[in-house]
Amino acid sequence: MPYAEEVVAHVTDDGSAPKGRRKHDTVLLTPRQASAFVARLVDLPALTRTAGKEIAADIAAS
Repeated sequence: MPYAEEVVAHVTDDGSAPKGRRKHDTVLLTPRQASAFVARLVDLPALTRTAGKEIAADIAAS
């Protein structure tokens, strides 16, 4: 891969896995869940991939 990829979540209409998904340790979100995820991200000054996955998983579980 020519660049570092920091994908923590995939967003699809129904929260299912997208075609061509390279990273399988990502969280699957619906658009509503993605909106909640982004709202939480903008409040953080810095974010690691691990912390991002934890936030996304928490939102996906709710």
